[in-house]
Amino acid sequence: MIKLSLPVGFTRSLKPLALTLLMVAGSGLATANAQQAQPNDKNRERAQKDVPALIAATGATCALADTFFVGESKGKNAEGKTTKTLVYEVACTGTSGYILSQTEGSNSIDVLSCTQAHAQNAADPSRIKCVLPGNQPHHAWLNTLIQTKTPDCTVADARWLGSVPDQKFDRYEYSCTDKAGAIVDVPQAGSTYPLTLTPCLLTVGTSSACTLSTADQIAQTLSPQAKQASASCQVNNARWLGRIAAESTDYYEIGCANEPGFLVATDLQGTFKTTVGCDRAGTLGPCQYTDSAALEQAANTKLANTLKAAGRTCTVSDYKVLGTQTGTNRDLIEFQCPEQTYGVMAFIPNPGSTSQADIFDCYTAAGRNRACEFVTEDVLMKNIDALAKAEKKDCDVKEIRYVGIADDDAVILEIACTNKRGYIADLLKSRKGFGAIVSCNIAKSRGYETCAIPGNGTYVSTVGAND
Repeated sequence: MIKLSLPVGFTRSLKPLALTLLMVAGSGLATANAQQAQPNDKNRERAQKDVPALIAATGATCALADTFFVGESKGKNAEGKTTKTLVYEVACTGTSGYILSQTEGSNSIDVLSCTQAHAQNAADPSRIKCVLPGNQPHHAWLNTLIQTKTPDCTVADARWLGSVPDQKFDRYEYSCTDKAGAIVDVPQAGSTYPLTLTPCLLTVGTSSACTLSTADQIAQTLSPQAKQASASCQVNNARWLGRIAAESTDYYEIGCANEPGFLVATDLQGTFKTTVGCDRAGTLGPCQYTDSAALEQAANTKLANTLKAAGRTCTVSDYKVLGTQTGTNRDLIEFQCPEQTYGVMAFIPNPGSTSQADIFDCYTAAGRNRACEFVTEDVLMKNIDALAKAEKKDCDVKEIRYVGIADDDAVILEIACTNKRGYIADLLKSRKGFGAIVSCNIAKSRGYETCAIPGNGTYVSTVGAND
């Protein structure tokens, strides 16, 4: 399996979509839909007198266009007393229409948008819905609001998902006539909560997944980015995987109808940054729209052949893509293979690269300031300890500092022994011996590398040291 490393800060969840939504009870008026009151001159006249004060009391924004008195209902309050609730429908110019209800003796006014009322009526036909011509369709009011964020969307349908009273906003899903819609959080009157849109693409696979936009509409949201990754891809699926906040990067999976899918990375505005094959998506994925296992096996075979052609036998059991060298368009990959005791790391050219593969072991990697993960430092240390004992009988190696790489691919080391003897050595390319190994003092006097491990080379013999 491939492991694509990600920095700390990669997140998959959409926290706003995980909030518990509290359904508004709405008005106490329960009238069978077939018997619901309809506007006429008399009930319009009554509403014209009552509604302006009610609107002012709610703090709602409404340029009153039409209104009528729906009716009243009776019920019991907490003290068991019979109370009366008055209900009105309001149509506003350019904003949502409302159902307003006020219980006698209460200063509280329930406010439902026409889309909320529509949702509650759909669930329970005994609840009233908006009937004024200015409130049809029930979601028409969303157009003006949504087009402040997405000018090319004409709202085709909408549904109310619920309300969050403590933060004072209502949540809706809407669809557009010719593209995917979004989840929108609409602040209530007097709320400081911002108008917030979450594209349907970001909800795929979550408990808040959109239902009004089609899967194809949602997938086509990423078609431009997918075409930049593969011009031949016929996009048929897409989903958001997560975000690396520190890098301002979002990751998505793309499914293609005619070829294996892949991942794309974009900035937070959706601009394409790079692509990642599903064979490399282990940490981000796995891919759901593509058979990643088959791609991984094919990639293992291809990479093993690349290593073999360069003289490295490696039955690839695992590998990890560490990054991409942009100047040469080569991936830096660490491989796990049983034949290579000291590991394999390589710069492998991507398609279109004109550079050659550069393959080396974990000693060379350390000399280049990179650490292997499949081969531990302890494995490398034990080999150096055995070689040092063969040259210097009394050296138990306690620490190694990798200095650099010599022209003949030898690795220059500083070796610190437990008895404070220290050496500068060059580890042969074969890793079976040293080309030279000299004490810290001699290395310094001859202008070689200076020992830098604290305390290294400070051994003092009472009879004199013989290096």
